[in-house]
Amino acid sequence: MANSPAVKSGLAVNTFMLYVLTFSNYLFAFMTVPYQTRVLGPEIYGLLGFAFATMVYFQLVMDFGFMLSATAEIAEAKGDRRKIALICEAVSIGKMLLALPCAGVLLVLCSAVPQFAADSTVFWFCLLYTIINSLIPDYLYRGMEQMAPITYRTLLVKLIFTIGVFVFVKAPGDYVLVPVFYLLGAVVAVGISFCDARKRFGLTAVRVTRRDVFSRIAASSPFFVSRIASTAYGATNTMILGLLYPGQSLLGHYTSAEKVVSLVRTGASPISDSLYPYLIRSRNFGPVWRILSLAMPAVVAGAALLWVYAPQICAFVFGAEYEAAALPLRCLMPVIVFVLPSYVFGFPLMTPLGIARYANLSVVLGAVVQLVLLAGLYLASMLTLASVCVATSITETFVLVFRVVVVCIYLKKHKV
Repeated sequence: MANSPAVKSGLAVNTFMLYVLTFSNYLFAFMTVPYQTRVLGPEIYGLLGFAFATMVYFQLVMDFGFMLSATAEIAEAKGDRRKIALICEAVSIGKMLLALPCAGVLLVLCSAVPQFAADSTVFWFCLLYTIINSLIPDYLYRGMEQMAPITYRTLLVKLIFTIGVFVFVKAPGDYVLVPVFYLLGAVVAVGISFCDARKRFGLTAVRVTRRDVFSRIAASSPFFVSRIASTAYGATNTMILGLLYPGQSLLGHYTSAEKVVSLVRTGASPISDSLYPYLIRSRNFGPVWRILSLAMPAVVAGAALLWVYAPQICAFVFGAEYEAAALPLRCLMPVIVFVLPSYVFGFPLMTPLGIARYANLSVVLGAVVQLVLLAGLYLASMLTLASVCVATSITETFVLVFRVVVVCIYLKKHKV
């Protein structure tokens, strides 16, 4: 059964649908990002980057690792409708409970920190979007290995956002509308998702106890720790640069370079996202090695071209004012090269091997490495845009090497 044509076909279809989703993300980003960077300018675009980087922390709190824990639980409970409905309701209630402290923290920030108080409306719209977006039950579709609904729904949401930006965002003063359109798309997505889930999987309301909710929060806590730790070399960079260089174009340059890295991450995630539930159920690891052997030569070649033509690409995509984004982009090049293997050697491969704790540990250790590097740079008065990006590349390299070594030791020891 694990190696049956039907199972392999399901993996291929799900991966294909996620790549359709990825291509649409590229397409809509190619349409909207250059428009936003030109209309809003580096300072305002950097402000939005700072706001959404802040929301990453709140998103992590509300997700609390459910994307991994709930996906695995649903994959194992496939066919048990009542249990799946209970998982979905418990996770949704848990997310709403976790949203309350997030709102309290933002209230304090907007009252006490000038960078937040000056544009508090933007931050509140971003938080509302983050809360609503967290309620989308993507973990359900991933666990059931049905990625097509995620793709169709996301296409519609992206289309709403794109039309809204082009029609209404005409000047730098319209920047507050960007999170508003994100919020509108999230509301539509939640409505579509819950209606489709009830119809597609036959889910009905079930009684959920406090134990159901809090036991799942507890089960997700290890994943939450690793996700929080990973922000040490993700959104934290944007936060640090935003606090050190408020209102400067430097933040806009970093945000633009990080946007390229995010697109690469988006390109790698369909593989890991489809492998994760597949490997949990099948324990067939053959596709992992075939995928990496086919993909990595293309990744390295693409990174080489990106390095050579970074100034021209940044100027073409983001505008002439963003040619300086080539420097942080080049400093982040190891991140681009290592994204795919780091994803695959993480939870998708380690969870079915029973060593997911090392995936968590790798991220925690990576966060420690990143924070030590940033602290050292700050004490040495060397905390610059380039040095922050180099530190991030060193950290990502460390995480990948740690994961590869752990997996290889396990495979050798157990002769898998």
